[in-house]
Amino acid sequence: YSVSFDGVSDYIHLSTNFSSIFQPDSDWGIAAWVKVGNLGGTDHIFSAGSVTGSGSYVRFEFSINSDNYIQTTHQSANDPGTVRIIGDDAIPEDTWTLVTTSHNSSTNTITQSVGSNTHSGAWAPSGNIFGVRGVFGALSQSVSSYELTGSLASVAFFNDEITSSNRAKMLASSAFNMSTLSHCVHWWRMGDGVGDATPPSSYQDPIVDQVGDEDGELRGDAAVVLGAIQ
Repeated sequence: YSVSFDGVSDYIHLSTNFSSIFQPDSDWGIAAWVKVGNLGGTDHIFSAGSVTGSGSYVRFEFSINSDNYIQTTHQSANDPGTVRIIGDDAIPEDTWTLVTTSHNSSTNTITQSVGSNTHSGAWAPSGNIFGVRGVFGALSQSVSSYELTGSLASVAFFNDEITSSNRAKMLASSAFNMSTLSHCVHWWRMGDGVGDATPPSSYQDPIVDQVGDEDGELRGDAAVVLGAIQ
């Protein structure tokens, strides 16, 4: 199974903003199997938090930019503003691809990957994520912005840096059980897991977190799709 997004107000709503994981002084990682159509815009894979208001309001984003590169963004309402790391390997269109981003707090480095290709950059933002939700497939602050056009088959969050060994294991198959990797704290299989709903027919069908308890809910026309994921 995978979840399909048509790029118009489709997203998966999560109950928290995950500020306990994606802090600038912590080690963490995200891995996602994604197939993107209609490249050339900015498509969000995951976003959490908000920059609306005063003080240290912060938003975290993992997305594909208008040049088709993976990027990780930590945006603050106040100084130092936006910190953004952009990869140097374009994601292919309409192809299932493993993409990751992870943080090493000892070196203040973000490492991103598209398939087996990696790119690293310096990462030194201030302020922790602020807001009331995290989402897959859109911008958390305004879910009608920067929507994903394409599909997600699997997403995992880690409370440690993603290693080359981790990536090699995940690259072996989109069906790889990410929960078997150490430090995996959340894992959504997008409909293909114990306790998941059958392919949906209602507004709030659950996307079950196979590791933690942060289940997601389909919104808009986002739909679980049964079919081969290569």
